[in-house]
Amino acid sequence: GSSSKTVIGASLSRFKSLPLRHPGAGSADDSDRVSQANQSDDQYGREGGGLVTRDFPEDLRLEPEGTGETASMGIVVRVLRAAFFIFVGVLFFVHWLVVRPSYEVSASQSEWTYVLGFSAAILALAFAIPMFARLLDERSVVRVSLVPAAGAALASLANILEDGLQLGWAFYGFVVSAAIIDLGLLTLALMIAFGGRGGHRFLALIPAATMAAIMFYVIAGGILMLATWLAAALAALVIPARRAAPATPTLT
Repeated sequence: GSSSKTVIGASLSRFKSLPLRHPGAGSADDSDRVSQANQSDDQYGREGGGLVTRDFPEDLRLEPEGTGETASMGIVVRVLRAAFFIFVGVLFFVHWLVVRPSYEVSASQSEWTYVLGFSAAILALAFAIPMFARLLDERSVVRVSLVPAAGAALASLANILEDGLQLGWAFYGFVVSAAIIDLGLLTLALMIAFGGRGGHRFLALIPAATMAAIMFYVIAGGILMLATWLAAALAALVIPARRAAPATPTLT
């Protein structure tokens, strides 16, 4: 009755006495929270269907080298790599031209100058092969390239033991090492030829020609090595370096 009306009237009076807050009259704290939320949305992208696609920093995208200091460093790395490839080719060519290798044992074969020169060339090849494999940006190719690289390092040591220290048993070590180099280069060439992308398949000619230069070193090994690694140097200058791949989108 009358008591109920009195209670309802008192409630309405209390409700009307409460301060009303309009949308544009929020407090400073509320404005700060809204601003932070908008910045968070801009930073992490648009949300749709529970999947948030983030705008990752440019330096994490998988693309050719950028601008500024990063591009300059990429150019320096490519030039140094190409210079080392040229050095390998020239080193083999000079040794082949000076020593004039033959299928018969010669007196100059055991001279320390020639022994160390040939071992240095083979050791340089051990470093050049994985460096070349990195141009393709494939982990499997880089891993396979370590096989002929290891064979070249062993062959460099075996050459010193055989021709330098005159240890006859080291001859067999050199033969085994050479076989590892050739088989590794053959596998590397096949992987690049059948697993490469686009024009990268032509890079299979580098390990294939290197294998041929080793097998026919007495006949024309120096010329083949020089031509092969000059081509590798050109490839190192043309093919741009790659950056790290971006992180995967996250679910919210």
